[in-house]
Amino acid sequence: MEISVVFPVYIKKSEHLAMSIKCLELARKNTKLPYELVIVETCSDYLKDYADVHIYEKERTDVIKSDNRGFRCSLGKYVVVLTNDVFVGENWLECLKDCFQRPDCGIATLASTESGNKKEDKIIEEIYFPLVMISQELFSKIGYFDEEYRMYWADADFMVRTYEAGYKIYRNYNCLINHSPGTTLYDESNWEQSCEFGRGLFIEKHKDCKLPIFQKLL
Repeated sequence: MEISVVFPVYIKKSEHLAMSIKCLELARKNTKLPYELVIVETCSDYLKDYADVHIYEKERTDVIKSDNRGFRCSLGKYVVVLTNDVFVGENWLECLKDCFQRPDCGIATLASTESGNKKEDKIIEEIYFPLVMISQELFSKIGYFDEEYRMYWADADFMVRTYEAGYKIYRNYNCLINHSPGTTLYDESNWEQSCEFGRGLFIEKHKDCKLPIFQKLL
């Protein structure tokens, strides 16, 4: 299997389950490419029948650790991180994979309505992380997400490490996604504290970074 899709999910409400099913069904509907679906589900097994690989987490954990568990089980040359608040458009996997025609691509992403983008025939170097495809080659060079981050800023850290390793992020505008940020995360009582902790850790860890991406992410 060339592509693995990692889907970390923590379902607390019926709305979360409905969102998750909609997300997964759109993902299957809107691509012709086969992929391995790795679902990392915390405290429930509602989605077991949707998964090719289902990982059940008995204890509540953060999404970073869930992502990494999924990465370790993924067999694909390319690994997609898909969350239940992202709804993909037609040919989404095809468009993500097209970014890797650039030899320095380590992370691929797509245009989004959240960013006010319009569908266009272009692929450009640009930062965006709610939906990404990551090459196993990049994982082998820089490792997985840093679990020292409690929840937030691990994506920023990963992007900086990507550029430090000589890779880039490319965004394909031939497909639009809809992202509803925070729908399942911001109702956590401590999300603001976790975000501030992550920002401080990110600044301390990369304060000597001279790459433009560091300032862009602050």
